[in-house]
Amino acid sequence: MKLILNALIIVMLGAILGLGSAAAVLESSLLDDTQRIGPWRTGPLQALGDGNPYAAARLARSGAVPLGAAEGVSLVAEADSEGAALDPACHYAVEGGLVWADLWTLTVDDHDGRLPENPAGRFGFTSRDVLREASDRFRVTLGRTARPGNFVPTGSLASLRLTLRIYDTDAAARLAGETELPTIRRSECP
Repeated sequence: MKLILNALIIVMLGAILGLGSAAAVLESSLLDDTQRIGPWRTGPLQALGDGNPYAAARLARSGAVPLGAAEGVSLVAEADSEGAALDPACHYAVEGGLVWADLWTLTVDDHDGRLPENPAGRFGFTSRDVLREASDRFRVTLGRTARPGNFVPTGSLASLRLTLRIYDTDAAARLAGETELPTIRRSECP
């Protein structure tokens, strides 16, 4: 009887440790082969081309549809250009050019993918609707209080993440070289 009880404890402990470690790996992006460019990192979905099994499992679990290499690249920022974590209560300026990209989108959500609730119904900008400076550069501000120009309200988000999708056939190749991506600068915090 004692032998059966010990075997049962070992099986239960193995199952708990095995399932727990699998869940921890799927929740963490530590094992992703992501490329970092300033505050931006290639999303875990871009790692699929490298045969990353963790990225493939995360994709299957989320049900998200990644951009193919011929379609473009998806970049995610959860920190500003100084390395501080993005805080939804603060205001930020996302500035850059991206003149080489045919089409891009910049969206705001939280770490669970929820969009901000706001009366404007604004969750981001595209290269087609963003107001640009004379030098073809743009500035998008985000925060809880309205600002003039290109503004995205963060509403009552508990966390903050920016996703930049560049729809360009050679975007992945450009990222490997010296590419100018937008900076993320904190402008004020309450």
